[in-house]
Amino acid sequence: MSAKKRTEEGADSLEIMDAFVPDMTKANSAFDMKALVAEAVTKSQESGKFKIAIAERIKKAKEGIARIQNMIGNLELKSQQQSGLVWVNLVIRPLVAELCNVLPGLKAEMIGPYGIGNDLTLTMYQRGPIPGGKRPESRSITFVTVDSQVSIRDFSESSQEWAPGTREAISNFNFRTIPIPVDKPIEFLIEHLR
Repeated sequence: MSAKKRTEEGADSLEIMDAFVPDMTKANSAFDMKALVAEAVTKSQESGKFKIAIAERIKKAKEGIARIQNMIGNLELKSQQQSGLVWVNLVIRPLVAELCNVLPGLKAEMIGPYGIGNDLTLTMYQRGPIPGGKRPESRSITFVTVDSQVSIRDFSESSQEWAPGTREAISNFNFRTIPIPVDKPIEFLIEHLR
């Protein structure tokens, strides 16, 4: 590439210059590459020290976030369980007591609440000795609270919606719920006691 330069002689006469030919008269004699390199090396080493400290801080911050997320998950689960206990104490226990009044020959045991749905299973079996030393026949109902309504789980058919081994499958979410009618709850439970 070449550049055109006007000379002092006039605008009509042009001198062609090679742009890649250096004009060393314009070079800065105080320019010191060694000093610039030394300064860059020093700053880079100082920056490296900060990078390690920053990387450690990032790692600790991520660990802190993980601990907080774990704590939030545990608190959410505890909140669900406490909500489930309210329903157990205020609705399900009195309902089971009334069921036991109607079926005096049976003993009731409750297990739960358990799982992410706060299910509670009631098992009823015959009181007293069983002739022939047989195991007493038992029947059960699983209660669950859905949308502020006490329901039972219907184990007669699985929806297969949740894969085996998932939290939802382990918590019986593959089985539909049937709301307990508030007008005839005891009759409904006797009908579904299996």
